[in-house]
Amino acid sequence: MRSMRSQHALIHVPLWLGVIYSMLSLILIPWTFYLSTTLPTRHLSSHWGLSWVGLDVGITMLLLLSALLAYLGSEWVIISSTATGSLLVADAWFDIMNAHAGPDLRQSVAMAVFVELPLATISYIVAHRIVQKNRRLATDLAETLAAEQLDGQSIDFGQQ
Repeated sequence: MRSMRSQHALIHVPLWLGVIYSMLSLILIPWTFYLSTTLPTRHLSSHWGLSWVGLDVGITMLLLLSALLAYLGSEWVIISSTATGSLLVADAWFDIMNAHAGPDLRQSVAMAVFVELPLATISYIVAHRIVQKNRRLATDLAETLAAEQLDGQSIDFGQQ
């Protein structure tokens, strides 16, 4: 299975990233089931519970996709990590904005501060670091190729 990893010379995605995203998606699955059974059934929206569960399913799918792309060493993990972070920020925002004062609001703020926003930040940092590292690798490769090309050429200053 190791041979399925990307063979791109300029792409470096750490394997631990796939493990982290896999673990997070596995943690989110029971949370999603918990939400589907505990969210209030009465709201102004007829699909209130489905909306929240759907958002968590989307986050889970992006975590799994990011895990797979990290394992494969694909540069697409930059996009999936960024999308994951963005959905986590949106989830934190809507959780807090839609929570009732009291225990619901405290739980939403705690989840945002200790889970969703830190995970979003990690996702953004991972994407940024992969871009930066790949930029350095590309620059190093370009400099090496340029130096090899110059070494291979002989400059003739003789008569024309």
